[in-house]
Amino acid sequence: MAEKYFFIETFGCQMNEHDSEMLAGALTAAGWDETSCPEQADLLLVNTCCVRDSAEKKIYGKLGEYKRYKRCRPGMVIAVAGCLAGKEGDRLLARFDFVDLVITNENAEKLPALAEEAAVRRRRRAEVAGRPFAESPLARRRRSNVTAWVAISRGCDNFCSYCIVPYVRGREVSRRIDSVVSEIASLVAGGIREVTLLGQNVNSFGRDNGETFGQLLTAIEERTSLQRLRFMTSHPRDFSPDIIDRLAASSIAGRHIHLPVQAGSDRILAAMNRGYTVAHYEAIIGRIREKLPGFAVTTDIIVGFPGESEEDFAATLALVERLRFDAAFTFLYSPRSRTPAASRPDQIDPATRKERLNRLMAIQNRIADEINRTYVGKTVEVLVEKTVKKNRLTWQGRCSENKLVFWDGCHFWPDGEFVTVRVTSAKTWQLSGVVIGNG
Repeated sequence: MAEKYFFIETFGCQMNEHDSEMLAGALTAAGWDETSCPEQADLLLVNTCCVRDSAEKKIYGKLGEYKRYKRCRPGMVIAVAGCLAGKEGDRLLARFDFVDLVITNENAEKLPALAEEAAVRRRRRAEVAGRPFAESPLARRRRSNVTAWVAISRGCDNFCSYCIVPYVRGREVSRRIDSVVSEIASLVAGGIREVTLLGQNVNSFGRDNGETFGQLLTAIEERTSLQRLRFMTSHPRDFSPDIIDRLAASSIAGRHIHLPVQAGSDRILAAMNRGYTVAHYEAIIGRIREKLPGFAVTTDIIVGFPGESEEDFAATLALVERLRFDAAFTFLYSPRSRTPAASRPDQIDPATRKERLNRLMAIQNRIADEINRTYVGKTVEVLVEKTVKKNRLTWQGRCSENKLVFWDGCHFWPDGEFVTVRVTSAKTWQLSGVVIGNG
């Protein structure tokens, strides 16, 4: 049998990266080999995101680039997977006559057969029906031998008024604790040192089967020998005191919590259908900083939501100044079809949105820089991830607080080793230092 090669390009969140490992695993199990050269692939697959309009446009541009590859190799199969496949379905086949296959990630087990069908019979097809799955029998083709993603749930029940995720990923379905623990134990046996639990809302894990996220955290610690555990994304409405207490008692929890606030105005939070107030959010941060001292806290903020007044935006800036996040992922509001916010008549003009985003980023970058400079002279435990240049090796890893750390040296540090780094300098997005010991 002739060798068959696939190439996967991934856009979007960590869940999409995890799903690409699943898609690659399905193809590998069916006898396909992976290539790093898209122009040489027999199957060229784009795993897509559609959370923002900018992401869609970027993907459409990438598809145009892939069309050129297909002109040179007419037998190549081009496939679109992921969230955009769920949103657009067979409309992608109508819009792009060179796309052969549209498939949602819930149908990953069908990918090898459908790709073969497209290659042999030249049959174009959209396979987008299906529900979120809690368990997948497919092996993953992991991209790292040090860290791993583990999905604990699929879908979302929150229906924030700006978000398309529930419409393209479906309602929330949780795995069972025993299944998650078994997967993590297997990963640890294979050398994985750090696991990040994934879900659209990890804190609501188990709501559909009688288990809880707190119970999951404890089970992982008690029943595996994992060395570092992270999770994302959390939702303030479901971030309970029990979770904080379990993190405080944990010896493996990474010292970092990502808790999206999205806005600092109660009026805008209500319009977003977020289900909490600014006071509620601030109370959670207060408990975190009281019971989890030294934990880094990061967030997401949307700028320019429909109807956002200058007063509303000022409230967001004031919240950022008060809470002093280690980092904030800031986004311009992007209208998404099928969401309630997209049909509102009080859309904010692009120039105002951009100006507000720049003001927010200036404040947050200053705060992040100030916080990172407090690390100078301190030591942090870093998981070695990779080298980033060859001569006078520069090493890269992340500390427990999830900050990117760099250090120089000719000593060889195996990937997956924990080292102690004394921080000598800091910037807005990174720390630098020298290794002073192992572990």
